[in-house]
Order: sequence, then C-alpha cells, then structure tokens
Amino acid sequence: TGTPYIKFQGESWNIDLGVNASALFDIKNKIHFSPNIKAEVRLYDVNVFYAEVTGGINNNTYLDILQENRYANPISRIDYSKTLYDIKAGFKSGVVNGLEFDLFAGYKKTDKDHLYIFGQTNTWANVSDALYADVSTGHIGGSLKTSLIPYTDLSAKITGYFYDVKYVNGYINPVGEPISEKKAWGRPTFTAELNADVKPIDKVTLSLNYLYAGGRKTYAMTSLGNSSVSMKDINELNFRGEYQITDWVSVNARLNNILFQKYELQYGYPMQGFNVLGGVNFKF
Repeated sequence: TGTPYIKFQGESWNIDLGVNASALFDIKNKIHFSPNIKAEVRLYDVNVFYAEVTGGINNNTYLDILQENRYANPISRIDYSKTLYDIKAGFKSGVVNGLEFDLFAGYKKTDKDHLYIFGQTNTWANVSDALYADVSTGHIGGSLKTSLIPYTDLSAKITGYFYDVKYVNGYINPVGEPISEKKAWGRPTFTAELNADVKPIDKVTLSLNYLYAGGRKTYAMTSLGNSSVSMKDINELNFRGEYQITDWVSVNARLNNILFQKYELQYGYPMQGFNVLGGVNFKF
C-alpha cells in the first residue's frame, strides 16, 4: 500500500489530498485505488469543521480475525474486503472553557464485507461462520467532554447506525437454503458510552465506565431450526480505582460488570459476569 498526497495549509485551514493505492497478491491479484482526503477549518480557534474520505483493502489476516472474533470457524479463511469509501464529517466546539462537544456523521461502503452467523456448518456447530455481503453503514451521533466539575473529567458519546446489506456470490446457504433476511448480523443500531474520572486527592483516581450497545441480531442454528435471533443488549458498568505510590509505582483494583449482566459479544459465547481484578503498575 502506498499513500501519495499533497498538503495545503492556511492560517485557519488545512487540506490533505491523497489516494490509497493498494496491490493485493492472492488467489486473484488485485489493484485498488481509494481516496485519502482530509480537511479542517477553524473558526475563532475554538470551533472546528472537519471532514475526511478514506478507504482501502482490509486484509482480514488470521491475526486480524482473532482480534475481531476468536470464535471464527478455524477451517474457514476470511477473505479480504474493500472499503470503497469511508466518509466522516463533523463540527467540534470548545467555546466554553472546560466544555467541548462534537457532532458527527458518516457513511461507509465496503464490498465483500463479512458478517458472522452462528453454527451453520455440520462439522463445527459451535463457531461463527462468515457470510459475505456488500455492506453500507451510516452513522450519526455526538460526544461531550467537560472538566467544569471540580476534580472530575466527564465524557459521553452516543451513536446511531443504519445499514444496507446486499448478499454477494459465495455467501453461506444454511442447509442448502438461502437466507431471506438481509441484516447487518451482529452489529448494533445504537451505542452509548459514559466515562468519569475523579481525583478526590492528589494520588487517587476513581474511574467509572458505562457501555451500552443495542439492536443486535444474529442468524443462528436453534432448536427451532435456522432463524433470526435477537441478541441481548450490552449493558455494562465498570469501576476502577488507582493509587499512585511513587512516580513509577501504582496499585489498582477493578470491579467489572457491576450490574451482573449476561450478554454475548459473539452469539453462543456468554461474557464473564461480575469479576474483580487487581494489579500493580510499574513505569520505567
């Protein structure tokens, strides 16, 4: 992959005009070009309009897939995919000192993207199989950060998603029958995140993190046959405390999934319930 570009810059704006050029050597050799454009305009130093258009080949190597879904079928290889374009734009403002918000939206189109469905092969019934589709993903949302509360940093982010899915040649037909529903299997339609860091005294930091993701569905082999299945919403609250003993040594404790929620990131594999972790950090 190569990314040639030219940069333009003024007092309150900058633009990068470039292209991602990719050559892929596989069962079929491919050459792919996609845009790599970034722009930013500042108003009064505290307001920023920004936009970018990128894309490229997604290699989907074995190590990439393990990070994405460790339960992917081990006898199947996930093919590469091509993001034709990924458009993002937004407006950030910090007009109030200690308060910053960001409103954003975007649209992405990926050819031969892979969605995970569950237990469609007879040999490996408890793993995720890949269903290939051309997937267009739009999103809109906003984030807020503030340090107006003494000794406290707060941030919140919400994002809504919508999808357009078109199956491509080679997608899996469970038991020889095509899947009539065209959904972005496993992907959420709404996410939210809240983070709070409090320093009641100089050497102590208390952190609270809340995660939510809803609207997920999968296509799975169930007792009633192959069908669409609604997945339970992710609804997780975590707490962390840290004490800085010296500049290079600190101790911490974590309480994870305080709400005792039962949910799955990948269908068929429940996440761990409430758990406690502790540790020591060393900086060199």
